[in-house]
Amino acid sequence: MASFLVTGTSRGLGFSLVDVLLSRPSSEVSQIIACTRSQNASGDLLSLIKSSDGRIRHVQIDLDDLTTISAAVPLVADILGEQGLDYLVNNAAVREPEATELEDMYFLPQALSTNVVGLHEVTKSFLPLLRKGKAKKIVNFSSTLGQLSTAQTDPTMVGIPFPAYKISKAGTHMVTALWSNRLKAEGFCVYIQSPGNLKTDLVGKERADLAPEVGAKEVIRIAFEARPEDTGRHRNILVPGWEQGGGLGGRYDGVDLYW
Repeated sequence: MASFLVTGTSRGLGFSLVDVLLSRPSSEVSQIIACTRSQNASGDLLSLIKSSDGRIRHVQIDLDDLTTISAAVPLVADILGEQGLDYLVNNAAVREPEATELEDMYFLPQALSTNVVGLHEVTKSFLPLLRKGKAKKIVNFSSTLGQLSTAQTDPTMVGIPFPAYKISKAGTHMVTALWSNRLKAEGFCVYIQSPGNLKTDLVGKERADLAPEVGAKEVIRIAFEARPEDTGRHRNILVPGWEQGGGLGGRYDGVDLYW
């Protein structure tokens, strides 16, 4: 029986991840900690919590407010008891709300605060609970937009006008690499997961390829199958019919992506 903590679950991919986890039998997924920046769950997430028979618990985590992160740790510890935390899924992220030129990159401080600093602080703060857990897996979401290897050569990546998001996701790659190296000897698996180009508010539904639940199911499948020797990888989802690409998000063939 595994326990999961997922950040950014009020909508989009985060909500779909919670929904997919709840669909798994309780013998496989015992406890789901659904975190949002708001103090109280609302809307679809609240309905899902009420229908979960206690398997989903809401805890506030605002990645831009470190006091909420530190306050969340004892709350989660009390929920999980001696079991500890098995999976930390760092899903919460932000992107500039409109296309931006490099010279006008006003959103960079916010993107770095949430997508890099916040992610690091959540990881660091929940390490004691992860060390008590059995799975010891940390999933950090990133994107092909954070790949340094294709930043100057792939015309699709070059043409997408969200520079602050791109820089912050490159930072996510480095944070993941550092934590992977730091925790490898303890049997942790820390990796980057690209969930696909999903029809969420973050991406924009008109520019996306896949429904959020498609990406969410693949993310959870990969998380369960990941082993300590997979630490440090940049994982890609596998979607039948999309192995050769065809959309803006590239190929979904299950083959690792570049850094």
